[in-house]
Amino acid sequence: MRKENYTFDNFVISDANKEACLAAKYVASGSSGQPAFLCICGDGPGTGKTHLLRAIENDIIGSCEGGQVRYVTADDFTSELIAALKAEKKEDFYKKYRGPDVLLVDDVHTLAGRNTTQEELFFILKELYDSGKKVVLAVDSEKVQTAEFGKKIREHFEYGDAVTLNAPDQDGRVRILENKLTELTAGSRKTYAADDLRDMLEYIAEKESADMRRLAGALARVVACAELLDQEINKKLAENVLDKYHCMSEDAVT
Repeated sequence: MRKENYTFDNFVISDANKEACLAAKYVASGSSGQPAFLCICGDGPGTGKTHLLRAIENDIIGSCEGGQVRYVTADDFTSELIAALKAEKKEDFYKKYRGPDVLLVDDVHTLAGRNTTQEELFFILKELYDSGKKVVLAVDSEKVQTAEFGKKIREHFEYGDAVTLNAPDQDGRVRILENKLTELTAGSRKTYAADDLRDMLEYIAEKESADMRRLAGALARVVACAELLDQEINKKLAENVLDKYHCMSEDAVT
């Protein structure tokens, strides 16, 4: 999905993510009185962390008041830091990340073990905090729960807020798939029976993991097959496509 397509409007809200979504909207609104730091802790991959960070970015960019916002993954932050150190342009690197009003850092858990990058990031975070600016971090909670890096995050964010993104339940997964199906079939001339689609979506939601990327990938394979073979999208097709896919995946592993 293109970054412009990550919005609060197409984020499927459920009990598993409602608190995190409200906190993200609060940051995007620029309301006073909110914590300077927000940590979004995902209960594993594919729970919607990136969607919320990008939604904050797009909301701020599209607002009348504007404001500078920067999104970066922890891996890209690390690569840019290494390049800056090699080119002896560390000050330019600092200016880039101390400049925005809101800094969004994704997949921060990948910095575990990268002590130099951690220290540089926390130095920038303190600079932003002292300047009255906002920071939102996204992490996989299980990967930082017991790690030394997790302790550092908790120490730095004791004056901020932390919210959890849990994996969606069956109903939440179906609604996520409904949104994705609308996106995948936009512009298609084919029509589908609502009952057939519902049965198919419930089957995929039950068979696949709660990881939203895997759910979307499974649905995309079914839709692509239906278009390619000019078949109806229904549960039977989904069973055939996904069974073959999982068999191929297992063969590749063995």
